[in-house]
Amino acid sequence: MTDRLAAFGLKIDHFVVLMTLSEREDVTQTELGDGISMPNYAITRALDHLEGEGLVERRPDATSRRSHRVFLTEAGTQLMPSLFATVKAVNETFLAPLPEAERADLTRILRALMAPDGQTKLPG
Repeated sequence: MTDRLAAFGLKIDHFVVLMTLSEREDVTQTELGDGISMPNYAITRALDHLEGEGLVERRPDATSRRSHRVFLTEAGTQLMPSLFATVKAVNETFLAPLPEAERADLTRILRALMAPDGQTKLPG
């Protein structure tokens, strides 16, 4: 994944930020970092890079002079399908050795671990 994202000039943390913004933008930097469990300094570094690449923009928050809200730019939005295709290809290569039933089991387990309420829903 690292090598494939590097072809876009990105690192994994950059992709995570972009993916999160593609699902929900107009968030503060703090909300973004909290949502992906990334410390403030790492969010700032990632956003500095992404903004330098023209993929995101930070706008002042109308309700707080200390905060900025984060948005994908048009270039960032247009890049997302290529990034998602790259991730899909890497995942398919990674999972290729598993039979289909084991892939389904792994997907179920990972979804349980990522449950929104933070509670693992695996039996036993």
